[in-house]
Amino acid sequence: MIGFDVPDTLKDLKKNLLFKHHIFTGEAKPNVIRLLPSLALTLEDADKFLSALREEISAIADKRSAREVS
Repeated sequence: MIGFDVPDTLKDLKKNLLFKHHIFTGEAKPNVIRLLPSLALTLEDADKFLSALREEISAIADKRSAREVS
């Protein structure tokens, strides 16, 4: 099991991963993303997850900074 904390500003991260990328993550607390990767996880699968994670973090950060500028 792998878990990592995310700040409150990324509260939509799990939802975005699920609905936009079809990546299901578990939840331990509201701000903890929990992963239970299969033992058959491929490098390609890991790369897809990391790319989706980066994309969604950037999208949320961009949206937040756009609101702050307005």
